[in-house]
Amino acid sequence: LSATIGRQRTPDHMVATDTIDDLPVDEQRALLAHELGHLRLGHVATLERAGTLQRVAATMVGAITVVIADTDGSQDPRAYGVFRVATFLAAMVIMSMMGRWRQGFERAADQHALTLTRDPEAFKRMVLSITRANRSPVAGFGASNACGLIAPAERLESADRWAAAQTPPAPGGAPRVD
Repeated sequence: LSATIGRQRTPDHMVATDTIDDLPVDEQRALLAHELGHLRLGHVATLERAGTLQRVAATMVGAITVVIADTDGSQDPRAYGVFRVATFLAAMVIMSMMGRWRQGFERAADQHALTLTRDPEAFKRMVLSITRANRSPVAGFGASNACGLIAPAERLESADRWAAAQTPPAPGGAPRVD
């Protein structure tokens, strides 16, 4: 169970989902508000540009490696293997560097969903629903990766912090104690 927002060769944006209809309406609302957050905050276009830069940078690293490996000009076919390995390694390094960036995007989209829906309990249930669904080996995601790069426990705590920040102070300005 997942959802993503992106472009498909048109300026229109789409949300691709797996079995979103299986979620209750309030969880669907939280999920769509999260994806809308990515769109409103410019994450879709930024990630598309970053992906292009990643491919270009990895190819450049691979090409430079071939030039260095083939210093005698013999055009050794093993240089192509070196190119492939260097390109792969460069892509992995760049992806790991982008991981924190993407985590920040996920956190910002979570905050957008909480602010838009004002329903932290529905948001938390949505996170748990997606986490449970993604524990299946068929889904291809581990529980710590459900909902995009952030551990579910961290996302639940974030929703609790958001809810606590929304609690109005008690009359007289003293903090409210429940």
